Formats: sequence, structure tokens, C-alpha cells
Amino acid sequence: MRRYSQITIAIHWLTALLVVIAWFTAEGGRHARADPPYLHFTLGLAVLLLVVPRLLARWLGAAPRVEDPQSRWMDLAARAGHTVLY
Repeated sequence: MRRYSQITIAIHWLTALLVVIAWFTAEGGRHARADPPYLHFTLGLAVLLLVVPRLLARWLGAAPRVEDPQSRWMDLAARAGHTVLY
């Protein structure tokens, strides 16, 4: 079974972690003790910087094929979702 590359998986989880931390430091949400706006801004920049290698990894390495057959509507929904994301 083919899987995503280790770098793609690492970028995915690092991005997810940074987004969660940024969410907690957003104004109007829970505030970090130090300097929430600056921390939130810095985390947002880090996420933005991770977009480039993530897109490159996605475009250069094909996504693994789904092993189990899906219904037609699920396949179309997955393709539409990925098109919107990428």
C-alpha cells in the first residue's frame, strides 16, 4: 500500500499544530500570557511559509490511490474538496 511521504505527513501535522495554537491566541478567543497578537501573527506567517513546501510536495508527488472502492458521489465529493483546498 502506497502512503504519503514522511515530509508530507510532517508538514501536515506541523501545520495542524500551528493552526490550533494560532486559534487559541486569536483576539476574542483564549489569550496566551505573553503577547497574543504578535504570537498569533507569527504563527500565521509560519503556516503561510509551510504552504509552499506542502503544495510542492503535493504537486510533485502523487497522492496515494484509495484501496477500497468508493461510491461515485464520495469520489466526486473528495475530488471537489481537494480541488478547493489545493
